[in-house]
Amino acid sequence: MFRASLTLALVATPLIFATALQSLAGEDTRCFYDCLVVPVLGDSLKTLGAAQEKRLPSRHLQVLVWNIRKGLDRPFASEFETLSRDAELILLQEAVLDPRGGSEFLRRTDGLEWNLGLAWISREFTRTGVATGAKAPILSGSVLRSVDREPGAWTPKTNLVTRHQLQGTDKLLLVINVHAINFRSSAALLRQLELFREDLRRHRGPVLVAGDFNTWDYDRKIAMYGFLEDQGLFHVNPPNDPRSGLVLDHAWTRGLRVESARVVETDGSDHPALRLTVSAL
Repeated sequence: MFRASLTLALVATPLIFATALQSLAGEDTRCFYDCLVVPVLGDSLKTLGAAQEKRLPSRHLQVLVWNIRKGLDRPFASEFETLSRDAELILLQEAVLDPRGGSEFLRRTDGLEWNLGLAWISREFTRTGVATGAKAPILSGSVLRSVDREPGAWTPKTNLVTRHQLQGTDKLLLVINVHAINFRSSAALLRQLELFREDLRRHRGPVLVAGDFNTWDYDRKIAMYGFLEDQGLFHVNPPNDPRSGLVLDHAWTRGLRVESARVVETDGSDHPALRLTVSAL
């Protein structure tokens, strides 16, 4: 929670608030455009909701990956309800919480625990970032924030690293939810991916890395492939993929068998959704 005195400053003088918080945390918290402040890293992980199962299934795990564009498009609510109906693991990018801690993705799901990794807070006190939801309790979560900032808005991007128990095994599932830095070079993308190199190196169980990688040019695509293939991950190539050219959203696995994968074109966001069924090897 922000200190009460800083909250008053936030309402009256955003620049003073950002400067004060920067001094308090020893971090550069400034951002512009629609963004008021980048929260200190230690206050960037929020846990919401309650899981209904003890462990995630190790066989035929149902996964949804989707950049929801803050849920701003009118068809989002009904589409999300349909896409998430049987999902046991959900990775969202551009997820939001309103000032009271509510959101469409929370209202449309039941029996999931969520971790939200905050990137920034808007002038309306809306908190924005990546969110991972699971039908079983999330054992641990951590936010990795990009060193680089996006031009204009001066906002960072986040990786959300979570670990999950699976039925019938002591091995944990490592999940990394990525919303990659945009409008920057491939070197900036690679710096963001490097943030979770040690998580990948040390983990001995199955791994899922997925999200919006913003691979809008070949240099960025090559950087993504080079880094993740070096860590022993395999790219998921959905059959009959309707997308053409350079796509932005990807899923990568290690120690998982992909039973099915499909791309769902949507009207509720400017990104299609990915639906996967995976099983631990």
